[in-house]
Formats: sequence, C-alpha cells, structure tokens
Amino acid sequence: MHTTSDIPFYLERKLIPIHITFILIFLFFPYTSWISYIFAILLSLSIYIELYRKKLQSKFKVTFSQEDQILFKEERSTFSMKIENRILMNDMSKVIQIRKPHSNAYSVTFNNENDTIFQLSELPDTLNFDIVGHQRGPFLLDEFAIMVKLPLGIGNIVVSVPPLLNWTVYPSIEVKNPRKIRTLFNLGDRATNHSPIKDRSQQISSHPYTIEPSRQIDWFATAKRGSLQAKIYQPSAQDTFTIMLDLSALNGPGLHHQYEELISQTALVSRELISEGGKIELFINKIDGTGRVTHLKIQEGAGHLKKILYVLSQLSERDVYVPHVRYNSYVNRVKNKQSQLVEIALP
Repeated sequence: MHTTSDIPFYLERKLIPIHITFILIFLFFPYTSWISYIFAILLSLSIYIELYRKKLQSKFKVTFSQEDQILFKEERSTFSMKIENRILMNDMSKVIQIRKPHSNAYSVTFNNENDTIFQLSELPDTLNFDIVGHQRGPFLLDEFAIMVKLPLGIGNIVVSVPPLLNWTVYPSIEVKNPRKIRTLFNLGDRATNHSPIKDRSQQISSHPYTIEPSRQIDWFATAKRGSLQAKIYQPSAQDTFTIMLDLSALNGPGLHHQYEELISQTALVSRELISEGGKIELFINKIDGTGRVTHLKIQEGAGHLKKILYVLSQLSERDVYVPHVRYNSYVNRVKNKQSQLVEIALP
C-alpha cells in the first residue's frame, strides 16, 4: 500500500524547509512580518497533510479475500475488501471515492454497478465485489485506489492498494443444447462391436428384440430356451476416446482464426464424455516444456477433467505449435489403438 497527495505545489512536503526559511527571514524585516504569517499558515497545512499521510500508511490497513481462484468464462465470483481503522478516513471527509480495477480480461462490479469509480458517504468495514472473467487464461487483479478529500478544499490523498489476487479462467463448459455436442462430433456412432457409451443395452440384462435397435441385435438360437434373444452388452473397458485438438491454421503458418472456439469445443466434449463415464486422452499440437506434443494420458473422473481444463486455459498465442501434417501422423502413431479418435473441428 502506498499513498499519493493531490495538493497544490506550495503545500508539498519538499517545500517545508523553504517555508521555515521564509518565516525566519520576513519575521525580522520591518513591515514584512505579515508575510511570515502567510508562510506559517502554509507550513502548518503542509505538516498537517504530511502527518495525516504517515498515519494512513502506518494504521490504515486493507486486506482482500477471494471465494475461489478458478473461474469459467463469463462466470461470476466474489471477493471482499476488509478495512481496518476506517475511522481515519470517515472523520476526515464526508465523501470517499473508490476506483475499481478494470481490464479486458475481467470486470469488477460493486452493487451491480459497472462504473469504474463510485462514491461512499462512509467507508464500511467490508466491501463485497463481484468479478467476471471474459478471457481464457490466468490474470492478476490490478490495484484499488481509495481517495479521501482534505478539509478546506486543499486537495486529496489517494491510497493505492494492490489486492494480490489472481484467478485462472477456464473455457466455458456450458451449452444450451447438450445434443449439439453429440451431433457435432458423432459421439457413439462407432463401427466397433462394443456398446456405445450411455446406451440402454450397456446394462447387464436382456430386452425383447422388439425394442432393440436393429443394428445392435445379435440374433442367435438358444438350445435351452428355443427362442431368439437380443445380445447382452456389458460395460466395456474399450469405451475410450482420443481427443485431438489442432490449433494450426488450415492454410499456412499461424493459429486457426477461431482457435478460441476450438478450445471451447474441446472443453465441452471432454465434459460430456467424462460425465458419461468415458475414459479420454487428449492431444494438443502445442510443444510443451520438454519439447514434445502436449499429451494427457487416458484417465477418467472429475480430476482428469480438471487437468484438461487447466491445460486448455494455459494455451496462448505465444506458444509453439506443430504443423498439421506432422501432428496428424504423430497422433495416429501414439494414440491408444482401442480408442475412438475425436477430431475437434468447427462445423
């Protein structure tokens, strides 16, 4: 925390020795003692402002606390500002102004107001703010500024407080129409002979053939029962998926012009598959710290989804990406041979 003064130049701290000098000079000159009184007033105001500023620095304390360090894109979270010895400002001025931080990556609101500067008649013990992340990736909250007006209109003192709060904005995983994901990526329409994910026939039971999809019926004669039965499916370890995210431009070097949308679609598909009990591995054509293609091995569960979202949130335009042709051949060579390949692409 540091303080700055917005006061006339003749009341600045560096002029205090000059005021004292002029007081002593004009005090002993005939007919000029009244000038020394003027400099004495200026000296008193300068000392008063300086003492008040030092008192704010030593006794006025501001601390911040946040609800969570993770935000999904366009999601709202809260954090609070707690103030100690607020009476130092409330006794000095009837109007206190607070300037909130502002950035393209996030927005901070107070009482649902988006104005950067707002006024309070009295500073409370705690101020609660809402924050919304607009851009994917990590960000650090900028400083707050609290301004108090000095009496007699002689100026203002501004206290700047860095919150030291940070968040990581994950890609959004909400979609209004969940069926859009399955339609877009053709999930479940596999040519293999094991059960599609979240299929009714995945349960250990048999159903009358009249309600079974014809493509999933395995007709066979049972000598014991002398009847036709539908094939009985069981949950299979082969319900695995390889998600392949290619952020390279379609033509030439550089990133895809809709790379943010591709990242968002990857998050959506990952959430959908993991929520249905699938196991997934993720390939991204970004070069990681070891000089290899980014690869998250096959896992399942909420913990794996959290890892995927974190990796997606850290992708940047400054990263190095593998060209499209080399990346395709690498994924086909390294991926799990039993998994279905899901290529992230825009319709």
